[in-house]
Amino acid sequence: MPNEIEEVVKPLFPEAKKLVIELEDAEKLALREVENSYLRAVNDATRVAQAMEQLKARYTALLKSYTDKYAINPATHAWSELSARFEAIEKKL
Repeated sequence: MPNEIEEVVKPLFPEAKKLVIELEDAEKLALREVENSYLRAVNDATRVAQAMEQLKARYTALLKSYTDKYAINPATHAWSELSARFEAIEKKL
């Protein structure tokens, strides 16, 4: 049916565009390859984000267990990631 319409319309409107424009196979393949790469990247990013959340939770749980074990009050001591120790918080007047 689209071909029949084109045959009728073409003589009336020579500048009329095709109703459906097909891409070449190589063009379709190029689009699919980029789309697949994008989806893989999204999956990788999601996997990394999930791993980061799990590691953050483990780190926080370990830190909490050490504050409990050594009876450290977070109001008076802060964890220093740089020196890997709890340091007293200086109270300035």
